[in-house]
Amino acid sequence: MARTSRPQSVSIVGRDREQALLAAHLADARVGGGSLVLIGGEAGIGKTALVRALGAAAAAEGWLVLTGTCYDSGTRPPYGPWSEVAGGAQRRGDLPDVPPLLRDRELLARAPSPDIVISELDAWLAELVERGPLLLIVEDLHWADPESLAFLRSIARRVGEWPLMLIATYRADELVLNPALDQLLPHLVRESNAHRIRLLPLDVPGIQELVAVRYALPDDDIARLAKHLGNRSQGIPLYLLELLRSLEEEGRLRRTQNGWTLGEIEMSRVPALVRQVINGRIARLGPDTRRLLELGAVIGQDIPLLLWRRVSSTSGEQFDEAIERALETQLLEEAPSGLSLRFTHALVRETLYEGLSLPRRQSCHRQVAEALVTEAGAEPETIAHHFRQALDSRAVDWFIQAGRRAERVAWLTAASHFEAALAMMTADSDPGDRGWLLFRRAKLLRSAQPRTSLAILDAV
Repeated sequence: MARTSRPQSVSIVGRDREQALLAAHLADARVGGGSLVLIGGEAGIGKTALVRALGAAAAAEGWLVLTGTCYDSGTRPPYGPWSEVAGGAQRRGDLPDVPPLLRDRELLARAPSPDIVISELDAWLAELVERGPLLLIVEDLHWADPESLAFLRSIARRVGEWPLMLIATYRADELVLNPALDQLLPHLVRESNAHRIRLLPLDVPGIQELVAVRYALPDDDIARLAKHLGNRSQGIPLYLLELLRSLEEEGRLRRTQNGWTLGEIEMSRVPALVRQVINGRIARLGPDTRRLLELGAVIGQDIPLLLWRRVSSTSGEQFDEAIERALETQLLEEAPSGLSLRFTHALVRETLYEGLSLPRRQSCHRQVAEALVTEAGAEPETIAHHFRQALDSRAVDWFIQAGRRAERVAWLTAASHFEAALAMMTADSDPGDRGWLLFRRAKLLRSAQPRTSLAILDAV
């Protein structure tokens, strides 16, 4: 059944529980039962969208909404997000005067002690809440300076006394880069009864809802698109939206006079913004770790540890340190077997792989293939794949081995392996070998694809 046309929507989907919880805290804070809410989740999970939606709802009800953001600028100016909060209040012109220390960075730098700054901030916020309920949002706390964290702890202890709702967002996968925040979170929960919300990736119904509210597509296409998006994005909203935008730009998802249509979607590329987000996370790990991860991306989504160590030129200690950092930043995760690792999102691997130059990519594939050749039990089709990606003629023999092994139980698979072997043959390949492969492929296709089988035999 085709759906009726629906307008494009920026509505938040799949977050009903979280929105209801935030709305309840907002209602309590209005009557003086303030609270601190900590919202954690990885980059692109939807933290900002969630708090902005709450901010818009609060502002519509007459709340004062002020936001401060921490930035990944290499340096962390003291009280950075709180200075931004003060700047937003100052621009309004109808609020209590902002303390001079927060208006002037030079004065702030010459402050006698942190206690003075915290005292002024505290007194100013007290004036703000006297005029009405206040929603205070601090974003990207994982990049906060220690002073900002100290003030957050100070104000959190008394938040329940005021008509104040304080929300702080942070990336759970970045805590390793700011140990001060990692150590502070348990104190905030214990001392201020902070409420923690962990945003998880959207599940299949959530992805389908996101697609349905944006596009008037038949149910079958919604299911097909949602499955594709889920496999590539692992439910991360930022990735979902960028993948949809990319599909539109490529014309694979397009509006017609009769509504939206969905074409072939399997070969779409990683969107530029997604690559930038992922590359930003990878860059913090350093060039050596990136090269190791690139080699892992060549091996595949799932990376056997022993193989990775063998093909890597990294020393054992450096290898372990690099893997540990990648695990801490949640670019990698352990596979259930405990013998391999895998990229947390297919888009992480694709970004690394697409970032390789062609010569380096081919070189890595050759390294992997040559290592697999000497490995007992290695799958012939896997070896053949890596040699083919390296444009190495040794792929022919391995595709033939893979085809022979599959002949008994998977005719079409065997035929595809023989077809790949034929494609890798060069002009000086043995004509007898070529003829044998053509004959075997035709025989395997005789039942499922008789016309193709006959055409192959006619060409022999």
